[in-house]
Amino acid sequence: MRRKSLVHRRGSAILVIIIIGSIAAAARASNYSEATDGDLSGLPEVPTILGLTQGSNIVSGATSAAFMVDEDYLQVEVPHDTWLTSIIVDDHSSDAHDTFLGIKLGFTYSSPPDGSTLFNLTNKGQDLLAMMTDRQQEFVAPLPGGVYTFLISQTINSADYVLDFQVVPEPTTFVTFALTAGAALIRVKRPRVLRR
Repeated sequence: MRRKSLVHRRGSAILVIIIIGSIAAAARASNYSEATDGDLSGLPEVPTILGLTQGSNIVSGATSAAFMVDEDYLQVEVPHDTWLTSIIVDDHSSDAHDTFLGIKLGFTYSSPPDGSTLFNLTNKGQDLLAMMTDRQQEFVAPLPGGVYTFLISQTINSADYVLDFQVVPEPTTFVTFALTAGAALIRVKRPRVLRR
């Protein structure tokens, strides 16, 4: 009986480790802030590279169309077995001046973009990826694992922005995890058989 109790505890501990590990993986993310990490690249051929991870990936920066043009080029890598499901406007410094967001599939940015949209403070909380999908017939979100390059530029004056690139597990990966966790739980919660 003591041996069964030990096996039951060990199985429960393994299940707890699996659950905690999956929550930790979903919570960690990559962030980029021009204030602390330096200016994003201004060259479309050599964009700043950011490897995205599951969860929220916050990118904050500033662009300008005033005296000196400051365009931001960002290359993101969406990991295999995940999807980039949305790009949420967390903040913007202007409700009057639009910022341009363009996306190109691949390692560099060139015109015309595969998808684009304009945003400002009035779009706070909205999904720019969905807005691009609505405007571009050939562009469909969510985006599977791969490399995508973005241009963030100001149409007039200057503005600060904060964007949240949200990455989730690919549906088949999530189903596989759920089945594995379910099987472990069933194994742990197996009813006791009394022997006489």
